Amino acid sequence: MMAKMGLEFDGMAQLMAKLDRMGASADKAAERALEKTHEVVTERVDAAQGSSRYNVVPGVTGATSGSVHRRPDVEWSGALASVGVGWSIGSGGLPSVFLMYGTPSIAPDRGLYDAVFGAKTRAAVKGAQAETLSLLVAEGGAR
Repeated sequence: MMAKMGLEFDGMAQLMAKLDRMGASADKAAERALEKTHEVVTERVDAAQGSSRYNVVPGVTGATSGSVHRRPDVEWSGALASVGVGWSIGSGGLPSVFLMYGTPSIAPDRGLYDAVFGAKTRAAVKGAQAETLSLLVAEGGAR
């Protein structure tokens, strides 16, 4: 797995506490927020692949583009939830590491790197998570 993301944003604890007081499932709320996280990152990865100088086009250029996590499989380890994003190393995504970081013979593709790890992506993920949990609070919670 290339990367995993969890829930992290200012005010998260308060929103989760509100959901808990409402009798809503904090686990379901976390899963919905992580599914939204996956959506945000996957859209950015697809866009970055399409504009990559290395011509990584989803569905066209082979195993690397085909290895992007397409399903938001939320995994739980005790009380910690995460979702896989980016390229799956075990499914042909290993070249994405070399494309993002470069090698002695190729320059790194910052667009691919930023699609998963960049500051704008992190900010978009935090905003999407906060929005998702706020909407759940407004709707009465995830059941």
